[in-house]
Amino acid sequence: MTIKSSRLLRPCNVAEMLACSERHVRNLISSGKLVAYKIGKRNRRVTRESVIKYLEENTVNPEKIFM
Repeated sequence: MTIKSSRLLRPCNVAEMLACSERHVRNLISSGKLVAYKIGKRNRRVTRESVIKYLEENTVNPEKIFM
């Protein structure tokens, strides 16, 4: 699999996209809900595809909630 650097996002960018905290993004990475790559000792990068997959898997169906 080839990964282009333009498809890798910093946790702060993912947090902005999801309107949540960076801590929550780190928890999602730790739990395996977001695929991330380790860059150096402490840096992580998340694939754009992983964020899209996460959003698709966690989409709420309003009919099930309000009906």
